[in-house]
Amino acid sequence: MRNPYPLPMRLMVHHPKINVPVLWWRSVGSTHTAFVMETLLDEIARTSDQDPVAYRMRLFGDQHTRHRDALPLAVD
Repeated sequence: MRNPYPLPMRLMVHHPKINVPVLWWRSVGSTHTAFVMETLLDEIARTSDQDPVAYRMRLFGDQHTRHRDALPLAVD
């Protein structure tokens, strides 16, 4: 899934060859990066004296209706 926030980012992936089995923890990158992305947004909102939820809603704009609908449910 693509990042729903319109933030300019350039990401690179490094795949080291190590002998560590991944077993059941195999998924797309969002399972590993969602915490970092959401924490970053919290920090941006706090630094700019904005409510983190309202900040996300503004970033969504008129797009990403599923995210806009789910965010208030998660807050409640």
